[in-house]
Amino acid sequence: MSPEIILASCSPVRREVLNKLRISYIVRPSEFEEKTVVESDESFEDLAKRLALGKARNIASKVQNAIIIGADSFAVLEGKIMGKPHTKERAIEYLSRLNGKTHEFYTGMAVIDTERQREVADCTTARVRFKTLSQNEIEQYVRVEDAVTAGGAYRIQGLGAVLIEKVEGDYYAVVGLSPSVLQEMLKSLGHSLFDYIE
Repeated sequence: MSPEIILASCSPVRREVLNKLRISYIVRPSEFEEKTVVESDESFEDLAKRLALGKARNIASKVQNAIIIGADSFAVLEGKIMGKPHTKERAIEYLSRLNGKTHEFYTGMAVIDTERQREVADCTTARVRFKTLSQNEIEQYVRVEDAVTAGGAYRIQGLGAVLIEKVEGDYYAVVGLSPSVLQEMLKSLGHSLFDYIE
């Protein structure tokens, strides 16, 4: 019997990705306290992987015979991290800073096989070019979409798509969970998404 997949996240966006893949899984939000702060000699890729691993390990320590998926995403503009804004005022500030510019988006992903006691982490990235937006457009966007809980204050798979001029790299890095990267990580541990299709 294949171990069950546990998504260590309450993110509706990540659930939506797995749902579209028709994957059988359960949700168990991680209690890992994420601090999006780069440690000494740590790259943005390493930070994303460390945060994803922290979330996955938090759940892995509590369950047996399971595949744990952890993920963490954030934007980087001019070398500065832009995580979740948490308030509408800060969301407007973030989008005003991104306005008309190109930024990087990082999604760290971790998979832990608790039965075999093996883990793997990876990071997928994209470069995102924002359109030049009016202040009214920015404020309207924050008013109608849940921008306060999104890395960089926008959701590309929703209305946020109208803010974007161009994406280079993995589109799903901006979404927050990359199916192709996840499949390769699972295969490295001897599993496959195809084994979990409902």
